[in-house]
Amino acid sequence: MNNKTELQKVSEEAMRFIYGKYVLDEVSNGQDEVKFADDSGHTVLTIYIREGYYDFLVNSKGQNTIKVADLETLETVKKLVLEKMKPNRTPFSKENAIFSKCGARCDLCACYTGSDRSEAFRKKLCERFDRVWFAEMEDEKVQVTCPGCHNKTTEDCKAIACVESKGYDSCFDCRDYPCKKCSAIISIGIETKSKLADDITWAILPFTERQLGN
Repeated sequence: MNNKTELQKVSEEAMRFIYGKYVLDEVSNGQDEVKFADDSGHTVLTIYIREGYYDFLVNSKGQNTIKVADLETLETVKKLVLEKMKPNRTPFSKENAIFSKCGARCDLCACYTGSDRSEAFRKKLCERFDRVWFAEMEDEKVQVTCPGCHNKTTEDCKAIACVESKGYDSCFDCRDYPCKKCSAIISIGIETKSKLADDITWAILPFTERQLGN
């Protein structure tokens, strides 16, 4: 993580902010433009991907276009977006949450096959996950299945073996979290791919580092 460029950090933090604060559809032209729109189709924010920086357009009338190449400038954009629209994202309830040792929530994970999860719900999660991550790969689907930490031995999961070898209860306790052994975590960033708001909720947030699902 320490080897990431400033622009990569901007990309990740921008999406962490947008996904974490708002329920918005992500609409891309497939090239260099990504719009974030509410359920009425109104564009809240547009990001243009440039060479070495991003242009953030907060006002759809053409005003407030800000060139962003560092985290400090991104903070200015965040303030403008918050002024334009109040956050409408509701955190997942943790009342019946099942936390795994690998850093994810089993009850929100498409891979989880525990007996306390209905197969119908898992199927819906898998469909959303496939749309977000494998939409352009016809031969790819959610293939990994996991019965949950409480049904697994250290030999079944590298994350569990690592956690136990360090004497921690979960990956969250480790100073190196998230790492490659923490396979439940997905990297996010600005990309030219359209996504439905509900698919973002169920196929991205539960797997995002220190996000609403965990």
